[in-house]
This record gives sequence, C-alpha cells and structure tokens, in this order.
Amino acid sequence: MTELSSAVKKKSNAATIWGVLTIILGIFVMGAPMLSGVMVGITVSVLIAIAMIIAGVSQTLYAFQAGSIGRGILMLLFGGITIVAGIAIITKPGIALAMLTMFLTIYFIVDGIMTLIASTAVEQGKGLMIFNGIITLILGIMLWRGWPVAGIWAIGILLGIRLFFSGITMLALGSVGRGVADGLSEE
Repeated sequence: MTELSSAVKKKSNAATIWGVLTIILGIFVMGAPMLSGVMVGITVSVLIAIAMIIAGVSQTLYAFQAGSIGRGILMLLFGGITIVAGIAIITKPGIALAMLTMFLTIYFIVDGIMTLIASTAVEQGKGLMIFNGIITLILGIMLWRGWPVAGIWAIGILLGIRLFFSGITMLALGSVGRGVADGLSEE
C-alpha cells in the first residue's frame, strides 16, 4: 500500500466514523426535539447574552477613556444599550429562541444552496450531495414558512434531520475515499 493510498484510507475511515457519530446524534436530536431545541436555544441565548453583557461593560469602561465628551457619551450609550440587550436576552430567552430559529432558517437555506453548488465539483457521491442540498433547502423553507411558531420543536427536529443526512453524506464520501485508496494501492 502506497503512502498516498494509506493517507486517503485514513481520511476515509475518519469520515466514516464521524458520519456514524453524526447520524447517531441526528437520531437523538430528532427523538427529543423539544429537549434538544430548548437546550440549544437556551444555551446559545445565554452565551450570547453573557458575551453582550461583557462587551457592554467593556464599551462602558472604555467610554471614560474616549478622549472627548461627545465620543465618551456615545460609547457610554452604546455600552449601556449592549448591557440592556444582554440582560433582556437572559430574562426573555423565548425572543432569543425566535431569533435563533430565524438564524437557523437562513443557515439551512444558504447551506442547502452551497451544498448544491459544491456538488457540481464532485463526480462520485454527487447524487447524495444534491439530495443533501435539496433536503437542507427544503428544511430552511419549512422553517421560514412556520416562523416564529415553529420555534422550539422545529430546531430539534430540523437540526436532527440535517445532522442525519450530513452523516449519511459523510459515510458515502468515506466509502468513495476507501474505493479511491484501494484503486491507488492496486497500481
């Protein structure tokens, strides 16, 4: 077995392992959509809120070193608004969850389009990539149509479906890579 075929086989095995893990994670997320949706939504919301509060405090402290009163007041105002927004997210995570749903909607639509574009650059596994891109695009459109009501459960189910099909794609690409490695080792 050549060094190149060995390297390709190693990468292919890694893709297969990650594919299986991604499929399992996708099934778990689909099986508990409310739990996973709430967990993802609240975790991301809290992390964003903490980052905003820290950024707001930093801006507020920096305002006292701004150099001019006008600039200092403006920095103080932006710092205060950022702190208030961070506190609002922590106290009203439902609003943040609705925004997360919108972000996920945009992500699915863009990811679906990019996967379809990327599928034009491959030969083997092209059909699966196209299928993955179409499914992802459909999920994004479904979220868009159901927003903001789709909220919690949609994040769990749609993210689970997305993970499942990404895992299937990784498995397929790993299989293709092993075939290439086998072909290289025969030469």
